[in-house]
Amino acid sequence: MSLRALLLSLLLFPAVTVYAQAIYKVVGPDGKVVFSDKPPADVGGDVSVIEGGFERKQSANEPAADVVSPPVPRVTKQATVAQPKPQAPAQMAIDPALVGAVFGVMGFEDLVLQTERICTQTLPTSMKRYSGATQVWRQRNASVLARYQQVLAKAITPVHRKQLEAEVKTRNEKSLLPVVKAPAASRISWCDKSGDLIGRGDMDVHNKPALAGPLLGYR
Repeated sequence: MSLRALLLSLLLFPAVTVYAQAIYKVVGPDGKVVFSDKPPADVGGDVSVIEGGFERKQSANEPAADVVSPPVPRVTKQATVAQPKPQAPAQMAIDPALVGAVFGVMGFEDLVLQTERICTQTLPTSMKRYSGATQVWRQRNASVLARYQQVLAKAITPVHRKQLEAEVKTRNEKSLLPVVKAPAASRISWCDKSGDLIGRGDMDVHNKPALAGPLLGYR
């Protein structure tokens, strides 16, 4: 802001302040007009209020502009006794063998699904074969998979589950990376062998005591 503009703003400030104040115009019975910055104590004629450069008639029940209205009494709410927040039940300790079983089943399931994905992408014409192998694997391991899902829902926290899933994903992606980068002929050979392994039950979990035992024994 220039010095001239600053000086003008300082000069205009008092005028703005005055226009912001209410001026009372009283017209007496004899027609005499009186201006005042205070409301008339005894209204003997018409009263107008000039405020902000505009004039308006003052109603009979309108309080004076400079009369402070009595404060509205505040309703004080009754003090309430703070109730203690219910404590969350303590997290039950999970058997490490159960966690290991969950991690193992999760890893095998992911390997079967990743094998199906890689092989159907490599040999789209054999999609039915590989998807069928996955379905048969699920049927053979249905009891363990059902209990595995139950443990995930009731005994494993969402945070812990995400940690397990991330670890499984990291391990399986690392182990399958050479297959993904291999030439098509090598991937086809790998898919044939992997399909046979899944078909004959080498990837099953129901026949592995370290995995099936803790899960089927969970109550």
